[in-house]
Amino acid sequence: MPRGDPAKERILKHLLANIERVVTTKELNSIAQIQESARRIRELRDEDGWQILNNKTKLSDEQMRLLGLSRQLKVTEYVLLSTERLDVTARNIKKDVRQAVLQRYGATCQLCGRRAGDPDPYNPDRTLFLVIDHKISLKDGGTNKADNLWPICNVCNEGKKERSIIPKDTLQLLQDINMQPPETQRMIYELLKERFEGSEAFKADCK
Repeated sequence: MPRGDPAKERILKHLLANIERVVTTKELNSIAQIQESARRIRELRDEDGWQILNNKTKLSDEQMRLLGLSRQLKVTEYVLLSTERLDVTARNIKKDVRQAVLQRYGATCQLCGRRAGDPDPYNPDRTLFLVIDHKISLKDGGTNKADNLWPICNVCNEGKKERSIIPKDTLQLLQDINMQPPETQRMIYELLKERFEGSEAFKADCK
């Protein structure tokens, strides 16, 4: 919980009690007992890592179904997606850049497609969180600009050395697939599965 700011603490408590429900600025102002809650909400999202969506967030079809919406969020509306907090502490990366990166990629790991709060595939007692990662490392000439950053989960981050053997074009293709809606990803999976399992010639070519 935030320390030293009762209004911010009340806002967070209310959001946690209403996960995946749209709450309004008027509602949060009343709960926090203040006239303007926007700054506290920004701090909870950008500095503390809470997954709070707003009108600047481009909701996917899956997210709208999850939230029971047929439209994007309005200026006065917010939604807390999960009790899991994102790791948004990448050193020397500005808060607005971190948030822009998370929104651009739908807060999804660009290597495995998982989201913060999904089960850890190697440890059932843990859930995943996202980190802001450099596509090209700083030591190799990369920058802290948004176009060189993407979110990846802590499991993929721990295995970054293995990623170095993956061709750049393959990484880009994987990223493009991860940006597609779940139904499109499932279709790609089924097509590839059918091709691998159903073609002896293709199996032979891959040996």
